[in-house]
Amino acid sequence: MPPTAMMEWHGYEAIIICADSSKPKTDALHTLSLSLSQLLPTHNAGVRARFHEVLAAENMALSERVAVHAVQEGPVVVMEDGRCLPADEVVWCTDAGAAQWVAESGLAADSKGFMLLQDTLESCSHAGVFGCGDIAHVKNHPRPKAGVFAVRQGPPLLANLKRCLLGQSLRPFVPQKDFMGLISTGDKCAVLSRGTWALGGHSWLGRQLWVWKDQIDRKWMHMYSADAIPDMAAAAPAPSAVAVVAGGAALDAIAHVAMRCGGCGAKVGASVLSRVMARLQVPSRAEVLVGLDSPDDAAIVEPPPAGYVGVHTVDYFRSFVADPFVFGQVRSLTLSIPHHQPREGWDDLKML
Repeated sequence: MPPTAMMEWHGYEAIIICADSSKPKTDALHTLSLSLSQLLPTHNAGVRARFHEVLAAENMALSERVAVHAVQEGPVVVMEDGRCLPADEVVWCTDAGAAQWVAESGLAADSKGFMLLQDTLESCSHAGVFGCGDIAHVKNHPRPKAGVFAVRQGPPLLANLKRCLLGQSLRPFVPQKDFMGLISTGDKCAVLSRGTWALGGHSWLGRQLWVWKDQIDRKWMHMYSADAIPDMAAAAPAPSAVAVVAGGAALDAIAHVAMRCGGCGAKVGASVLSRVMARLQVPSRAEVLVGLDSPDDAAIVEPPPAGYVGVHTVDYFRSFVADPFVFGQVRSLTLSIPHHQPREGWDDLKML
């Protein structure tokens, strides 16, 4: 029996690649098994005819309308019609499937479990929740799970996210109905498919189409290489009005300081602070055990009931990022309690 590769697949190119890699083993038999009614069902009849010719030329058997029921030890592929086919390798290539969490989240989903969207790419059940790409299904504009549709949902999705945050009306997005596909035959030829067009195959034109496809694929993959990713460094924030008044020396020091937050250096110097505090009329209260009359890093207060002592401190931190929300997140992760003065009832207020 010749070696056999058995495939349950909703695509095409994987089996072609496997067949091409097995050359020059001319006795290799590859079987493409489809649970679908026909090969490449989203393409036109001319494209399908070309790939039937390719399958025959590559010694590949095609089994349509019969799904794989199970794979047993061996491996042996058990078909739904009862046939048992021994195999050397079994490669499973399936269509896009929905993640379980979509339906479990309570979001509206279609019959296959994909997130159900309105024309605005907003959830059909939850306002303010958006989706796109292979995770979603646009109710009024069903399209195949193909990258060409997913990437073009990006700009309208971004635009509607902004409109949602600004309280503006969302705008519908109507995707294109078809797309151009360049499908490799595995031997450096390709078939062009768009609408009713079917060009190429095992011919001079097919070889030229493969060169074009190869250039497109390499250009796309290069976009994700390290040297193609743009520099994401943020522009340096403008100096504060206080720093500008302090003069050029202060601005130069701020620009070269390694730790922009300043730490304890962000506080007013002791001499300046002492002069200011000397002008204050500090009232005395019995519950304030340590206050401005004998200043320390923290105030110690004994509120009722007796025996409970609270320690209070306030810190000021200069912003080192432009986004106030991110700055707040950073500070919430770095709240600290001075360990040199442990007290019960510590209250550390950070002024950002």
